Amino acid sequence: MVLRTRDGFLWKTVSRDRGETWAEPLRTDLVAATTSHSIFRTRSGRLVLVHNESPPPTRTNLNIRISSDEGATWGAPCLLAEAATPGKDEVVWSRQATYPSVAELRDGSLVVVWTDLSVADTEQYGDIRAARVRVE
Repeated sequence: MVLRTRDGFLWKTVSRDRGETWAEPLRTDLVAATTSHSIFRTRSGRLVLVHNESPPPTRTNLNIRISSDEGATWGAPCLLAEAATPGKDEVVWSRQATYPSVAELRDGSLVVVWTDLSVADTEQYGDIRAARVRVE
């Protein structure tokens, strides 16, 4: 399991008994915003991590990483989406590419879905975005 925290990094823990008990969480070196992320195991057994690789409180860079060793190490990040920083004269005070989810298609490609949000004092609105990714 990969945990979100408020310290700017993802933490991980492992269960060896199907979730009955969990090891002590350990901090990873993966920079992460204070937002949800998605970890997914492909049919080939690799782990796919999609998260905001940006320091809190921003949620601008949405990246995907692959691990072939149960999350001990992660491949280089691949940028899926980047939310533009609002201009100083805009009413919007935050733009976010966040809240990802992953699914695997029959052909082995992945579909990643996320929200592209704009946040202002009086409203929050956005769009649902998606990308189809082939993991080699």
